[in-house]
Amino acid sequence: MPIYAKDTFSISIAELRILLLLVQLIAFPSTFFFGWLSDKKGSKSLLLPLILGWIFLVLAMALVPTKEYFYVIAVLTGFVIGSSQAIARSWLSKMIPKEKRCEFFGFNGFAGKISATTGPIVFGVVSSFTGNQRLAVLTIIPFLIISFLLFLKI
Repeated sequence: MPIYAKDTFSISIAELRILLLLVQLIAFPSTFFFGWLSDKKGSKSLLLPLILGWIFLVLAMALVPTKEYFYVIAVLTGFVIGSSQAIARSWLSKMIPKEKRCEFFGFNGFAGKISATTGPIVFGVVSSFTGNQRLAVLTIIPFLIISFLLFLKI
């Protein structure tokens, strides 16, 4: 997202540092809150709305007209960025047998590395071919929809 923010909204490196710090300052307590709420309501009942939140935020990132609106969207991502990851890991640890935890978390780590490389590649290819980073950021949405549908079935 820093490249998208810099190129699409002309956000300076200094502004990006502040924005990323702000996102993390919001993400840290919200992760604890959503973790506590997950214990009360269940992981699936929170993860599915968080994924829908991600879809909304990605769509908003692609559509917002000014950097001021982008700041608002970026700050809102702080509420879902750590929370969705923590709840998904917690849910995974509850679903798998204890004797298979290392294997499943190893696979989870591997899948994370695949997504960390695939996402930027897809973004870069779409951005390069279309010359439009707003369109490129929308390529994240199909991955979120697939994850939502998979988690819905579990």
